[in-house]
Amino acid sequence: MAARILRAAIVVGVASSLRTSRKSALSDAVILDPTELGPALANQGECSAPRVLSAVRWLANRLIDTVIRPEDPKVFDFPDVNQEVRLLGCSLSVGIDTSLTLSGHGNPEISEIQCKAYECIRPGLIWGCRTALYDFDFGLVLPDEVRMDGTANGNWRLCGMSIRDGTTTIGGGIRGPGLKTKVRAEYHSGLTGLLPWTKIVNVLDLRVEGGDHAGTTCGFSGLPNFIGSRLESWCESFGDWLFGKASDTAGSLINNALKRMIGEEIEDDEGALRLVKHSMMKVAGK
Repeated sequence: MAARILRAAIVVGVASSLRTSRKSALSDAVILDPTELGPALANQGECSAPRVLSAVRWLANRLIDTVIRPEDPKVFDFPDVNQEVRLLGCSLSVGIDTSLTLSGHGNPEISEIQCKAYECIRPGLIWGCRTALYDFDFGLVLPDEVRMDGTANGNWRLCGMSIRDGTTTIGGGIRGPGLKTKVRAEYHSGLTGLLPWTKIVNVLDLRVEGGDHAGTTCGFSGLPNFIGSRLESWCESFGDWLFGKASDTAGSLINNALKRMIGEEIEDDEGALRLVKHSMMKVAGK
């Protein structure tokens, strides 16, 4: 008979599910170096670029709608996570496989696009600037709880626990993280000022910062004598792992989507924006 899945996915009120403001692996370098975009621009500091800002925002929102949102929810299989989840009493040789559904990452909202530097790289024939580079600080927030819920399978008897069922439910995630990156854009005013266009030159890798533990669920919590047992510590370990895994997995998906901005050109026809190049839509399968 196939192993019965423990269905008592009770929210575990363990300490790890209440920890706050713990950084994920992607947030090791929250301070982003603007020089990674390319050579530093001449005019550091505040700058005014409403048309370029609008183009960057428009393209990012387009990617959210066409690439990120359709991938929520998304199923992931993570085999041999015993190397990542350290369970008390389990050796590294005990295989633990997980199947998890990531959800809540599909509605990122742009919280910040702020111009930080500017340089005119091609002056106009008589006045003004024909081609300029702009660097932006770019931030997003995830308004929904980002979770990974599913199952973990292992031979728990090798960990010294007489549990007949090899599969149990697990769940957890992160609530309220911020996402930061930097964007460099090139603005072309056009020969006569008509049909100006913006090209996305570079986008730095996204960084995730902050965030609180989402509620942890763990099927082991339905077993007798759970409180204070080794099983409770296992649920804490799964909760900690899922906090980081949800953050890193969602961050990577959003990062890969935003990277598709690079090389795209947006034309501005008196405020009506459209793509000049359509490589992004081809990559996205549109």
